[in-house]
Amino acid sequence: MLLVVVDAYSKWLEVKVTSSTTTNATFNLLDELFASYVVPITVVSDNVPQFASPDFRSYLKNAGVKYHKLTAPCHPATNGQAARDTLQRNLNTFFSQFRKAPHLGTGDLPAKLFLGRNIRTRIDLVRPHDITDLTHVTETPVNIRIRTFFIGQKVYCLSGNLQKDKWIVGVIIARLGDLHYHIRAEGKTLKRYIDQIRLFYVSPQVLIPYDQALPLASTKHVSKTGIGDVLSHQLSNVTERPIVYASCTPSATEQRYLDMDKEALSIV
Repeated sequence: MLLVVVDAYSKWLEVKVTSSTTTNATFNLLDELFASYVVPITVVSDNVPQFASPDFRSYLKNAGVKYHKLTAPCHPATNGQAARDTLQRNLNTFFSQFRKAPHLGTGDLPAKLFLGRNIRTRIDLVRPHDITDLTHVTETPVNIRIRTFFIGQKVYCLSGNLQKDKWIVGVIIARLGDLHYHIRAEGKTLKRYIDQIRLFYVSPQVLIPYDQALPLASTKHVSKTGIGDVLSHQLSNVTERPIVYASCTPSATEQRYLDMDKEALSIV
């Protein structure tokens, strides 16, 4: 069993191997992490009983964590000491490479964002001349793009119901921090993570001309009855404006495709 912890800013990853998922066992693992990397201001966890319990909230409060948030729904055992040791060694090997490789979400190295510098691994031994003089290391500004939505904005959100379309129309009714929102859809209030929300376009009047100097972004919408794609310009860190959009009704065969295949089909 594994306890996975990710720093939201740098994407620094920690995975702890454990033989128990009890609340006390979780406390011990978090104590080790907090002692190594200081106590965070906010902790976001999933909805398993150990994290949703009053004891866990009390532990975080006593440790110095100011905010504890539970993730939105739909957002996704090892036996023997020898097997656990082998798994931990394999994880450590993976970490050493993962932490020094550019992350897709930030475009930068997790180690550089989290520690302020890159880390050395065995592979660096073949390139000793590339070792950086730490006296000349300066802090590099990082521009991380986070989308925002406003109260009353009409959006598509993930339905979370396999009997319905994957995306349904709703209205933003509250913002819960930087990454979570409450959405009113089909008579219910849904909590959704930012990547479970997509812009809602209703009129060609929102389109802007193509500008080769501006970066592009593609947003795909798929459901049982429709496939669509919106090509947009990124006007700032938080603003997108569509250039063109297109949609079609999938054939009987295409309706049986996986969502990943439907999104690929929308590009075509």
